[in-house]
Amino acid sequence: MKHFPLVVAALLTPADATLGQATPVQPSGGAATTAAMSAVVTRSGPRIRDVQLEVNLYATPPVGEPTQRDGGQVPFLNPYSITQARLCMPVLTRTTWTDTDFTKSTATIFVNSFPQKVDPATVFSTKAGTRQANAVFNLTPGNCNDIRLQVTYQVQQWDLAVDEGAAASITWPREWPAEVQSYLGAELGVRPDDPLIKSLAEGATRGGPRSVTPFVAAKHAVTAICARYKSINQSTSEYGPAQSLRGIYFSPTTAGLATGRAAAVEFTADCVAALRAIGIPARIVYGITLQDPRADGRDKRDNARFRFIGEFWLPEAGWIPFDPVRMKGQGAASRVSDAAIKGFANLDDLNGFIPLAYAAVPEGYQRADRYAIWGWNLDSGSVTQDYAASRIRLELTSRGNGKVPKMPAPLD
Repeated sequence: MKHFPLVVAALLTPADATLGQATPVQPSGGAATTAAMSAVVTRSGPRIRDVQLEVNLYATPPVGEPTQRDGGQVPFLNPYSITQARLCMPVLTRTTWTDTDFTKSTATIFVNSFPQKVDPATVFSTKAGTRQANAVFNLTPGNCNDIRLQVTYQVQQWDLAVDEGAAASITWPREWPAEVQSYLGAELGVRPDDPLIKSLAEGATRGGPRSVTPFVAAKHAVTAICARYKSINQSTSEYGPAQSLRGIYFSPTTAGLATGRAAAVEFTADCVAALRAIGIPARIVYGITLQDPRADGRDKRDNARFRFIGEFWLPEAGWIPFDPVRMKGQGAASRVSDAAIKGFANLDDLNGFIPLAYAAVPEGYQRADRYAIWGWNLDSGSVTQDYAASRIRLELTSRGNGKVPKMPAPLD
């Protein structure tokens, strides 16, 4: 197989002009111990894992075309003719339940199966003032039928416990901190000004949302959205050839609330929009988790699937998670109540869910053929869609327990 020349480097786009080298977060929770800590949310049961994440662009025959001809493989056209492209794989450096350590990171790119190591210090960078990082590659591979980007890093993940009584006693602030105000407006798929969403959210609490504390108002608003939905497509992921993870079932312009039916991410987006509609900062956490091992001989890295949860921010507490799909599945969201709801605040399955981003496409980049968290800018070149496919792979390797068995969660 011919090896096409390759040049790889980190490249920051104008939208990412404030990016700098990522600040490592030590696996013992070092950065979190010096940050402002939550009085309401507690971390426990830390587990350390190596993460290997891949984005693979490769050639595949069109549907219906034979995979073999005259005893040999079909001679694929090279679907990727790329002279200049930037591809971005987002990573969150810290969430309420995950600390990321880039001091043990690697970055590798393969073109037509030929690997080239890249200095991870030139690839990983964080956006100033945030916990959002990007692994950015500048690609000039020429004509090829296979491009694979691979990054590895280490995470420490925790189980969370939220003191719901303490959370429910926190009052509305005079003003939300500047760093969370960006989570109050509209964005892709999140429409807090939608009349139906706004009406349901504001009407969920008798006397209005300001008649109760923000935690209680948030619970009422999310429950009202859950109660409105009749059917949720819990298959969050699109799969490509060989049933490998390819994209997200996401139509940002779909008004699922009007019909009562939507995909999981659209449902979660409407719940986040409801919280923003009543003035509570909220966001979607986009990530990947592993399904149960399969017995069909498939590579274990192909057992990955997308998952989405919501979060809202409270003073003294930080980011509070909720999973509206679980709330709906438990049947606990059929009516507004002040009682504890399974899937709201206390989630027992975050450990093993790898958080990657707060948006379906990284800022400054474009989606490829579908929403898949990663994004790219094809500056010069072309893609033959009939022969092009993509897949995302995740592999987790356990490295044992963390050294600090219990600690408050960070506020940011």
